[in-house]
Amino acid sequence: MSSWSSTSLLSIINPRVLESMEALERIQAVVWKEEFWLPRNVTWEDMKSKPGRPMPEFQDLLYIFPISISFLIFRIFLETFVLDPLAKATVPMFSVVALLKKDVMGKVNGHIQHNGSVATGRKWNSKTKQGHKGVEKAKLQLQKLRETGFRFVTYSFLFLYGIWTMSDKSWLRDVELCFENIPFHAVTLEVRRYYMLEIGFYLSLSLTLVFDVKRKDFLAQMTHHVVTIVLLMGSWIVGAIRIGTLVLIVHDCADVFLEV
Repeated sequence: MSSWSSTSLLSIINPRVLESMEALERIQAVVWKEEFWLPRNVTWEDMKSKPGRPMPEFQDLLYIFPISISFLIFRIFLETFVLDPLAKATVPMFSVVALLKKDVMGKVNGHIQHNGSVATGRKWNSKTKQGHKGVEKAKLQLQKLRETGFRFVTYSFLFLYGIWTMSDKSWLRDVELCFENIPFHAVTLEVRRYYMLEIGFYLSLSLTLVFDVKRKDFLAQMTHHVVTIVLLMGSWIVGAIRIGTLVLIVHDCADVFLEV
């Protein structure tokens, strides 16, 4: 009975599994259609790395996940041990936030208990509300300073790292080389690292944007990050690395000044 049931079950499941696998293969064939991604007469087989010609590989994109986590850890460290102490040391408003938050209510309650004056209590209560608004405003500005500081430091690092990576690359001085023999451009190790760092950074920005201070352009920022990631991954897959590196350097340079 058990043997018959297993055989019957397999006879029912196997065709469905096969149909699902065939459907996935058809979808994969459509998604990775060579005519869509690659120039004419170029196949995915041609895009594979060969001795002396390392090419961008799809599996390289797996590195963006640990890289994005590393950026998140770096952000926590930077905000906790650098930006917070720096803000509180240089901006008096931030240094008194904790004192205001801790002491205002205690002083008001104590004043009401000792004086027993309802009118005075209301007056102090009004001042307390104003004080709390000031505290919340200061906390909001402190959070914005953290976010801006992290982006400023990271954009500056990526821009300088990009300049160092590209300093000896011929297409930095002759843009026409970006389109010569495309997409068969060998990818050096430093360019590979630079590209993965950039994608990982934008992935980390997308993950933290939900928890950052909500701004009016939240949707625009999220769209920007997602589109940037898609374009970077797409350019990596199709071998448009040279033009991609130049675009990254230009954008990183501009983003540094946007965060000042």
